[in-house]
Formats: sequence, structure tokens, C-alpha cells
Amino acid sequence: MHTDTRDILPDAPESPCSILPGVKPVLELLESDPSRVETVLIRKGKRGREVDRIVELCREARVRFIFAEAHALDRLFASGKAIAQTGSDMTEPDMAEPGMAAPHADDDLFADDDAAWDILEGRGATRDAGDDDDGLSADRAGERAGRAAQPSHSSHQGVIARVFDAGFAEFGDILRDAPDAPLPLIVALDQVQDPGNVGTLARTLYALGAAGLVVVRHGGAALGGAAARAAAGALEKLPVAKVTNLARALDEADEAGYTIYAAGGAAPETDGKPGSGPRNPFTEPLRTPAVLVLGNEDSGIRPNVAKRCHFTLSIPMARDFDSLNVAQAGAILVGCFAARRQKG
Repeated sequence: MHTDTRDILPDAPESPCSILPGVKPVLELLESDPSRVETVLIRKGKRGREVDRIVELCREARVRFIFAEAHALDRLFASGKAIAQTGSDMTEPDMAEPGMAAPHADDDLFADDDAAWDILEGRGATRDAGDDDDGLSADRAGERAGRAAQPSHSSHQGVIARVFDAGFAEFGDILRDAPDAPLPLIVALDQVQDPGNVGTLARTLYALGAAGLVVVRHGGAALGGAAARAAAGALEKLPVAKVTNLARALDEADEAGYTIYAAGGAAPETDGKPGSGPRNPFTEPLRTPAVLVLGNEDSGIRPNVAKRCHFTLSIPMARDFDSLNVAQAGAILVGCFAARRQKG
């Protein structure tokens, strides 16, 4: 069951993400250091050569971009932690230049306005295409209507980037450095959507000496305030990589000699030998360096990702119980790797 982790706590750590408002600041960051940019929100109807260039750079760097209503940007600008800019021209041009390129119909980086609400509210995945506001609670629908009525802020110029302050690591660098970590284990999250789960896992990984965390660009939780509160500072210290295609990343890990484990109850076809079942992590001689893949809270690991895994680990239940959430299961499995490492 999804746990709401969005309530603001008085002593909550700051979000590991900041916002960068303005056309030129966002453009300059995409040109100089796109790895720090998590998402770019562009106001619907915004036009101009610089906006075209922002979209082009997002596609080149595989950064997600969203065309959102003005009030979505206004709310993010009003509530976000802005990065100070000096010497930047923050004046909106009097006349927008025409000719902005239309989003590609098959562009997996492009997301619609509903994704903006998901990001603002701490969720990483967009709603299903068939969803609409009829499925929302009356309170939430009213909240959206209220946002729409809020006055527009011009100081963000219709463009805001969410920036991961610590910067994302390159997946190849984590693969290279993992064997030297206290625990040569990388945890990869396949569309884990609850930011609280992501933050809790980051905290566990950092405490036990794991090498890093891998998240997907699309369908995963935003690394905002909810993740930061659960991580208690670990997200700023633990190497975090964001990959476009997790299956390809696992292929790269396999080629580098890593053993790849899937967390779940069903073994992939490649699991050890034909017909073999899931392994008990309490008794299995777990190998390192390794990658541990944890799946979505509801649907688990996607088939194309699961078939890259060499073994499946299934936590045995001592009592009749449905399941553990992804953060709890991940903590147990990472603890098993750490215990095996201590035993040599």
C-alpha cells in the first residue's frame, strides 16, 4: 500500500533538489552540466529560439521535459528552493519568437501536464492515459482548481529546471568504483515510485557501505523533499545514477562481471539453471560485486529487466503474511549481502 510521505516535518532536511528559474539560466546549465538536471518544465505556449534549444538539449542529454500550465510552474517557483543567479538576464522578452519545434509524438522524454502535478506532489510516474480528474478526491480536484486560479509569476519566464544538487553520477563510474566500496553492491530501482521508499533505501545503502543507487529517468520517484526526509542526508552522499534504459545498464554490468540479482517471488528464465526457483537470501552464497534490482511497488520488475538478472532472491516468510514493501525488502536483502561480506 502506498504511504503518503508528503507531510512537511519541522526538522525535515532540505530537499536534495533545487529549482533553477529562467530561460537563460536553464539553457546555460543544460549546455554546461546537463547531468545535474532532473526535469525541465516549460510553460505551455512558450515560444522562441532559446526554448527550442532547451528542448533540443533535453533530447540530446536524455533529460525529461514537460509542457505544463502556467500555474504548475508558479507553484513550483513559489515553493521551491531557488538557486541564486548573478548576472543573468531575468527579463521576459516583450515578444516571443515563433517557430518552436513541436514535441515528437514518440518522444519518451516528453511528458504531459499531468506529469507536472506528479512531480510537484512528490510522485515520479505519470498517470495512466485513461485517468482523469474524475478519479481524484474532491479535495484534490478542488486543490487543482484553486491552483489554476492563482496569479501568474513572471520571474520564472515560463521555464524552470529541477536540479539535483549533488549531481548524478555516471553509471559507468559507479561500476568502476563499486569493487572498492565497503559493500560492492549497487541497487537498481525499476520504476519504484514512492519517494519515501527511495529515500529509505538510500539511507540503508549509505549506512551499510553500498556502492551506489540507480534510478530510471521515467516512471520513478522524484528525488524531492519526501525522499530527502526519508534519506536523512544520504542522497547527497551516496552516488546516484539515472539511466534511460535499465535493461541496457544491466547488460553493461553483466559485461563488467557483476552478478545481477532480482528481488521477487518468481525466477526469471535465466535463473541459475532451467527450472530453478528463487533463492533464499539467508542461505544463498551471495556474490559481489553485484547489482540488486528492486521492482515497482505494485507491478514488480518489468519482464525485459528481469530476464537480465542471473538469480532471483525471495525472502522466506516465517508467518502467513502478504508481503513487505520495497524499502523493507530492500533493507533485508542489502543486510544479507553485508552479512555475507563480513563472513568473507
